[in-house]
Amino acid sequence: MCVTTAPATMGGTRAFTLATLDGPRGRHITGYQNEAATPTPNCMLLHFPTSELRLVHGPEKTTSLMRDMTAELPQLVPTFQSRGMTFGSVIGARIEHYGDYDVVFARGAGQMLDALEGVDRSRRPAITPELERMVDWYHERFCDYSFVLACFNGMVNPRHPIVVEYTPHSDDLLFIPGLDAHDGTVPTIGQPMPRNFRVAFGAEDRVQPIKIKYQDPVAGMQWAPDNVTGFYDNRYNGPNDDYVLPLEVVASGATGRDLVAELIAG
Repeated sequence: MCVTTAPATMGGTRAFTLATLDGPRGRHITGYQNEAATPTPNCMLLHFPTSELRLVHGPEKTTSLMRDMTAELPQLVPTFQSRGMTFGSVIGARIEHYGDYDVVFARGAGQMLDALEGVDRSRRPAITPELERMVDWYHERFCDYSFVLACFNGMVNPRHPIVVEYTPHSDDLLFIPGLDAHDGTVPTIGQPMPRNFRVAFGAEDRVQPIKIKYQDPVAGMQWAPDNVTGFYDNRYNGPNDDYVLPLEVVASGATGRDLVAELIAG
């Protein structure tokens, strides 16, 4: 459930978005984690519907946060398989070290390539013609979005989530980046493909049907909700797209297939 800047094998993807009560419009917190295997330095590219992003510190010290949060999400296809935050401000583009990642924040797609020059060589992806085409594609398709480029050493499998908070363009929509392409090329939006993503949503003022028991010591942290709703998207031919849900649907307590029926196509 991400786009990589070079070929990679990805799995175990888990993500969440929480609507908070902070500020007059509310702010959203999104977390993302997967398992990656890649022979060279690489980068996961995530896009968000906002003009600014802030990194949430604390989740990079956890080891089971996302696994605990998404453990009880209902499958879409039945199978037999068994407040303490600090933020780094973002103006234009900047780089922050975040556990196993060097995280590049870019206000627009056009700032990505210049910002990558500041990433440590051990984590910096190669700037290739394919990457330049990808940046052009994102600039055209998501011109008013902000971007996270999570750069990592191909010899180290990242062990923790990336969590950001932001004021969204539309505070009545919850967004999780779901576009998928792991071959270093541009994703095809809407293309049927196997999906293997655990996706959770929450609203700070509404109790959701799935209660969470955390192994990490995260009690009281705003980025670790006590309850969520969501689904395990294990469809064989699901559309390659972001996960966008009206806040009122999430607040209603719907879960599983009832949520998927309300997804807004990109």
